[in-house]
Amino acid sequence: MQKRDTVVGHNATLRLLRSALVGRHAPELGRILDVAAFLLGADFTRDLELPVGSRADALPPFVGG
Repeated sequence: MQKRDTVVGHNATLRLLRSALVGRHAPELGRILDVAAFLLGADFTRDLELPVGSRADALPPFVGG
């Protein structure tokens, strides 16, 4: 089983997660996350006010579909 780090607590918003990731890794990551969409479970969103829950996947823009 792969070890995972906790970045934010439960019920944090996508905005807080984005901020924590940029602060932890690099300001340049913010440019990618600014245009990314997110998967929260099976829901696709760009609403940064939604709670993250236990997992969020960031999807950068794709070229050509």
